[in-house]
Amino acid sequence: MIAKRNLLWASGLLCAGVMLTCPVTAEVLPVTILTGRGTGAPEGAPSIYTVPSGKVLIVEAVKYRLPSGVEPPTEMIAMFRLTPHNFASRRNVFVDLGPWDHFERFTFDPPMRVSAGDMLDSNRTSGYYLWFGLLVDETDLFASLDVELLNPRVESGKLIADAKVASPRPRRITAETADDLLNAGAFLPDLSATVARGASTSEDIITVDLGEGDQMFLRASAVARPN
Repeated sequence: MIAKRNLLWASGLLCAGVMLTCPVTAEVLPVTILTGRGTGAPEGAPSIYTVPSGKVLIVEAVKYRLPSGVEPPTEMIAMFRLTPHNFASRRNVFVDLGPWDHFERFTFDPPMRVSAGDMLDSNRTSGYYLWFGLLVDETDLFASLDVELLNPRVESGKLIADAKVASPRPRRITAETADDLLNAGAFLPDLSATVARGASTSEDIITVDLGEGDQMFLRASAVARPN
């Protein structure tokens, strides 16, 4: 995005237009994973799911299906086998998600991050779980996302633009500015930049100071975060 200072009739009018976006550099795979055991579990269902080597599983939600004739639980419990960062072996981690209902889909807020080798498990001896989330390469956990700058405007010496991001995933937006479009090395992180949530979960609002130069170029990038 470029904002150029035009001295029209000494009015100090500032104009802005769209310049660039940033490409996606990694694939994020939405997944539904089934685990179960005992009565009511589908034939061949694994009782435990282990996150593959080189991957990170971002668990966003889970649903438990209860077999007929089995007494329902009073609370929905999700069980993980996780390796703490400062410990050598896995620990059982139970998450209480509240009162259980047969058709309920329980959401993790924030999502659970399960590393390679760690596991999804169950504290139930019957029925099955459906886990919903994103399977991401470890190296792409902070994957770049498409971001497009829209609706540029100038208010009180500041350039403001809407950053439309290709995914509603949690993210970090970085704004860089330069006074020379042809010199890629001229772009530096803008310390005056602020980023606020826009009208939707896939939109942010970027604001930067225009400064004193005749022109300013703004570009933005977005990287996904696990939570």
